[in-house]
Amino acid sequence: MDVALYLLPVTLGDTAIDSVLPAYNKNIILNIKHFIVEDVRSARRFLKKVDKDMDIDSLTF
Repeated sequence: MDVALYLLPVTLGDTAIDSVLPAYNKNIILNIKHFIVEDVRSARRFLKKVDKDMDIDSLTF
């Protein structure tokens, strides 16, 4: 089993995700189910910007 730790950059302000986040990174984010975050509220907002259809409640923070 491969284990990895990904450090995800977040946008500052209302910057469009597609202009700063490569598609490769977006695909990785969509496959992560457990997150270690500094602020859960900000993390949830960021993930909703990445994919509006993401089921945030199924993730672990």
